[in-house]
Amino acid sequence: MDDLERLCILRDVLNESRLSTAISLGKLANQVESLIASIDDVPNDLRQAFAALWAGLEVVGVQHQEAGTEPTAAELADLRAMADRLRRETDAEIGARGS
Repeated sequence: MDDLERLCILRDVLNESRLSTAISLGKLANQVESLIASIDDVPNDLRQAFAALWAGLEVVGVQHQEAGTEPTAAELADLRAMADRLRRETDAEIGARGS
């Protein structure tokens, strides 16, 4: 599997993600982190979008898992905006790599 295929999988994961519960946040954080770590050449804009989303998912997810609560609508909206940014950067990189 090459980097372009990994980017396509990342796009699919982001498109299929359902940010709703603390557990879903942790799951998405793990999936995204694994995929980004497996890509050899990650451009700066993509790396920054990933870092923002991953940090947000980790902070909100851990906070709510430890408290036994679920994310608020405002937190989920912020995380969805971060996921959308990562999706746009992923799409741009897929386009730049020729698919």
